[in-house]
Amino acid sequence: MSIESLTVKILIICLACITILYSAVTMVSCGNNGVNNHESTPVIMPLAIGNSWTSERLATDSLGDTLWIDTCTSRIASYSNIDSEIWFKLVSNCGKVGHKTNRKDGLWTKLDSIELNLTAKYPADVGYRWTNSDSSTEYIVVTTDTMIMVPTGTFKCYGYRWGDVSDSNSFGINYYSPDIGIVMNKYWPHGLSGNNEQTNRLIALNLNLN
Repeated sequence: MSIESLTVKILIICLACITILYSAVTMVSCGNNGVNNHESTPVIMPLAIGNSWTSERLATDSLGDTLWIDTCTSRIASYSNIDSEIWFKLVSNCGKVGHKTNRKDGLWTKLDSIELNLTAKYPADVGYRWTNSDSSTEYIVVTTDTMIMVPTGTFKCYGYRWGDVSDSNSFGINYYSPDIGIVMNKYWPHGLSGNNEQTNRLIALNLNLN
């Protein structure tokens, strides 16, 4: 065997070893961060430890005057294996938000051992409807390409309208952007003809991209 042929073979073996080592390191890194991205396909809400979404919550009356304003931050604190499925615990300073996971049909929320709901159908077509596990809230996809401008930027969003089945006046619309998560939420507790409206706008975003 010539020296040139031996050199080529050694280079090929070295490159193969480097590729295997890189793949192993990448897999370990993703495992430590708890990334749940379904093999790099887009998801409606990226789930990884440390991801956080901060929103400004503003309530106004029928004249547009401010009733109250505050700031709400939701953060993924940990993840665990529940029934052979990885779920991410979301904590918030504004109330209980439960565990989240991305499935092939969208974002799901588990509030306790019994209540399990599809939060955001993805991908989806306009007009798709579903109800939550106790059939008290109905959801409908109202848009898949609305541009929403918030302090963190402008995002192309899916819009999910939801309402209490027993109360036709109260409803809200959640706007999610794929691979970003919740961008804006609008809520009318007494319907469009009511005396107040609440808007949550994304003002800060931190995503772990590892």
